Amino acid sequence: MKYSFVKKLALFCLLALFVHHSYSQYINTSYNDAQEVKKRTLLVVLPEDNKDIIASLEQESEAFVALYKNDMEGQRQALKWAVLNCWKLSHDPVITSMKEARSLIKASPDKYALMKVGEQFQDRYYIKSAAEPAQTAWEKIDEKFIYNFSKRYNVRMLGITTLTIEIPKKIMEIYLPKISPSEGDYLFALKQMQYTITKILESEGNTANKLYRSLNPDQLKNKIVLLDAMEVDGKTDDIKKIYPYPFKITNYKEVENVIRANDTSYAVIQCSRFDGTNSNFIISNAGNGKIYSYFTGLTFHYGQRNGSYSIKVIYPKITRFLLERFVSGN
Repeated sequence: MKYSFVKKLALFCLLALFVHHSYSQYINTSYNDAQEVKKRTLLVVLPEDNKDIIASLEQESEAFVALYKNDMEGQRQALKWAVLNCWKLSHDPVITSMKEARSLIKASPDKYALMKVGEQFQDRYYIKSAAEPAQTAWEKIDEKFIYNFSKRYNVRMLGITTLTIEIPKKIMEIYLPKISPSEGDYLFALKQMQYTITKILESEGNTANKLYRSLNPDQLKNKIVLLDAMEVDGKTDDIKKIYPYPFKITNYKEVENVIRANDTSYAVIQCSRFDGTNSNFIISNAGNGKIYSYFTGLTFHYGQRNGSYSIKVIYPKITRFLLERFVSGN
């Protein structure tokens, strides 16, 4: 009994160490870094098929290969649309391949900045079973690529993936909420990138860390926070007891429509896995990407099973704990 209590206490303390206020979402972009991005031409490399994944899927099923390729093509179209409709910070962006981007940068290293989707990691992105095909969100229907919003909520969508800018060192990184992002996911990331860089450029000596140490959650009192009904843990009356500002429980399709409309009267909560154990929780303006409150915490479920203690990754819901922290700003 004593040993079991000590073991439980030790594990609890270990978990507590991981729950921290952090700025892990952002590399500490400097004033000089921001200046470089603004003056350079942005080369945008769209997501490219992973040959190793395709080779692995070919051994299992051609249907799996088709699902993967359709998903990647949907992601390419989504990022291209978002960049062409949102990026206003620097010269007109150039959509290109990684091979061509490397060639251009090698010839003129001070002329270009590079935007790309970072390495993707997921515990079980593709389950190799005929009964369980690849988990994807982009689907090809009548020769068009359509995003299936219902598939956002599968736990396998909670991989780790980012949108980054390099010059050539990595100077900006936004964690995306899903391993198969929608147009709205990419658009929201671009808004956050541009807002961050613009704020840093307001004063020499600014950095991303300085900017996000001075967040102001009080400004949420004048914004309507949109809560995805599929990601909320609690009913409307319960939320009213702990969140004093305006909010609306809705579906992600409406959230994405608000992001597209550049409506600054709304804010959106986003949960993104940061590493194997933690997730970023951020509340940001839907219209311009302004960050109101942000922290990093565990993506763990702790419990007892068959007399032993276990930890497992679970879907990160918008909980009472999260809303309280968003309001307090710590």
